[in-house]
Amino acid sequence: MITTREIKKKKSRYFAILLPAVVLVVLVCLIRVSFDRAIFEGEAMLPTFEHGDTLINNKTAYITQKPHRFDIIMMEVPEQSRYIVRRIIGLPNEHIHIANGLVSINREILDEEYLYDAYTDGNINVLIPDGFYFVMGDNRLVVDDSRTPNIGLVAKKSIRGKIIYSLHL
Repeated sequence: MITTREIKKKKSRYFAILLPAVVLVVLVCLIRVSFDRAIFEGEAMLPTFEHGDTLINNKTAYITQKPHRFDIIMMEVPEQSRYIVRRIIGLPNEHIHIANGLVSINREILDEEYLYDAYTDGNINVLIPDGFYFVMGDNRLVVDDSRTPNIGLVAKKSIRGKIIYSLHL
C-alpha cells in the first residue's frame, strides 16, 4: 500500500524535474521573441560593422522607450522587402541640414567620431515630421540612407529593433 508520504515524495520529484524544464522553455521562448541574429552584409556601416559580422537585434527595445540619436537600428525597407542596418541621426521634429560635407541638427554641427570618412555628401534641408527618423550609414560615401529617395525618412513602424551586440570573427 502506498502511503501519503510516498505520494508527496513522488510529486516532489516530478516537480523538481518539471519546474526547471518549464522555466527553460519559457526563457527560450522569451529570448526567441525578443532577439534576432543577423549577418551584416556590405560596407554601409564601416568601420562600426564589417561584412560578415554577426549582429544581435533587440526587437523589444522600443516598446517602452523611444529611439535615441546614434542608436544603430535594424529597419525594414518596405518597397524592397528587405532589412538594413543604419544609425539614427535625426529625431522627430528636428531640423536637419547637410551642406558642404557637414551635418547639423537644429543649427548645431553634429560631432560624428564613428564615421569612416568625415565627409557627408548631400544637400539636405528637412524638418523631420513627428513619428519619423533620419538615418545614415557610417560609411557615407557608399550607402543608401535617408538622403536617398529609395530609403528617405524612416517611419517608427519600420524600425524592427536596436542592434545591441556585434561579433566580428
